Amino acid sequence: MLSRLTGSLPRLAAAAGAATVLAACSSGGGTPSPGTVTSATALTARQALQLAAKHTKTLTSMTASFSIQFTSPAGGAGMSGTVKEQLHPSLLAEANLTSLSGTQSLPGGLSEIVTPTAIYLRAPSLTQAQHITKPWVEIPLAEMGVTGAALNQLLSQLQTASPLTETQFVSGSPNVHKVGTGVIDGVPVTEYAGSFTMSQALAALPADTRSAVESQIRSSGLTGGTFKIWLDAQHNPRKVVVTETGSPITVKITENVTSLNQPVNITLPTSDEIYVLPASALPSATPAV
Repeated sequence: MLSRLTGSLPRLAAAAGAATVLAACSSGGGTPSPGTVTSATALTARQALQLAAKHTKTLTSMTASFSIQFTSPAGGAGMSGTVKEQLHPSLLAEANLTSLSGTQSLPGGLSEIVTPTAIYLRAPSLTQAQHITKPWVEIPLAEMGVTGAALNQLLSQLQTASPLTETQFVSGSPNVHKVGTGVIDGVPVTEYAGSFTMSQALAALPADTRSAVESQIRSSGLTGGTFKIWLDAQHNPRKVVVTETGSPITVKITENVTSLNQPVNITLPTSDEIYVLPASALPSATPAV
């Protein structure tokens, strides 16, 4: 949703404060050290996952890499790239597609910056098609409802490729269970797995994020899925793999967290670099990705 390029660059969106369950867990013996997973293993799998989903709302920033694979009767497609998000004090996110395969190509790649009011795209294929001489195109979020179907799909996918949002998305799983322990990039982790219906997943999202994701999921035919998630001792997601299924498509999303609560550098294009794209200029019948 891009897993959904999701959920906010802004499925990004996370709002508010620490959960009571977080306080309850920390009261039993202090903050766990980075080298242990005892706090995660002391909880049931369901409690650990729900705690992680609530803990994501307290994080200030994140960077990650992602890959997304689509399969359907018409064939397959895929994309991969990186995403970085600043959640506080204000919402800001950037995604870069480093590869795209399938029925539609993006020569020159695609970079996207999302603010609370606009999406900025740097995509040579888009600017050339529209005979735009500026390197960046600005699309006010208020105009997104009338974009072409494929562009809308691509942007929504890019806007939701966030391990933080994915963690919230799968936290409604009724059958999550512990798989084992391991290490990712030197960080001890506990692995959990489970399944979900789309109704359960959507219900677990904050209301503002849910509204940005629900219409796309409903129209895609996705009905549920399975997941694996790796949590560190502080209940932070370090890796998420989600496979969403439906008729007629399957989407597999893999996300690896590369940093948490570290400064992120996102530079907005200047006014001289921007062409504001009106709704009337957006394609209404672009081929699907």
